[in-house]
Amino acid sequence: MKVRLTQLVDIDDVPDKLVDMLDKINKKITNMPDVIKAAIVLLRTDEESSPYLETVIDNLRKDLASVDGELAEVANIFAGLNSLPEQPDLPLAQEPTEVE
Repeated sequence: MKVRLTQLVDIDDVPDKLVDMLDKINKKITNMPDVIKAAIVLLRTDEESSPYLETVIDNLRKDLASVDGELAEVANIFAGLNSLPEQPDLPLAQEPTEVE
């Protein structure tokens, strides 16, 4: 079951929050093409791979659905920003600082 959580974020922190959200999404989707390529190779080379690939593809589908929901949330935030009566001058997102 999924539930929606709401956070209060200072308007000046919105760009950084959006960067964090998009970075998380990017990390989730980065290996998806490799998973699909591996599935293709297995289908061509291993006749016994069907049950395993069923699970792999189903998990990939679920991950894509999750990413879609997260992208919808990002889009909703942008829509909310764009519908503000007075567009604030938002600061640019900050580059993360490395801590040693």
